[in-house]
Amino acid sequence: MDLKLKSLFQVIAADAANVMSSCYGSHVLRTLLCLCKGVPSECLQDFHTTKRSAVLAERLSCGTNQPSGHVPKNFENGFSGMFRSFVREMLHNAKADIATLRVDKNSSLVLQVSIIAIVLDFGY
Repeated sequence: MDLKLKSLFQVIAADAANVMSSCYGSHVLRTLLCLCKGVPSECLQDFHTTKRSAVLAERLSCGTNQPSGHVPKNFENGFSGMFRSFVREMLHNAKADIATLRVDKNSSLVLQVSIIAIVLDFGY
């Protein structure tokens, strides 16, 4: 399984800017990022619509908002090491296009999910 995921990540990361900009690629990437992070499968459907970053942050925590603003850690086992490597490689390969990607409607959602998942990965 790990070898197949690594191969998939390498192919996607090699052409990250084009994959992120595509509406289908964006959907696949957001789903893949969430699965790698360990987001429970019952929460994945929430990531397939376009919403503001605050709504995406709430969705990444499966909609369980705590009054203190603390995001719960209700994730399943993911592939944290692979997740970090994939995001790093994806952003590295897309760095020449980052100014365009951050304002593009499809790729900006991928960037939002990546940032939220990274923040949660480090326990903030």
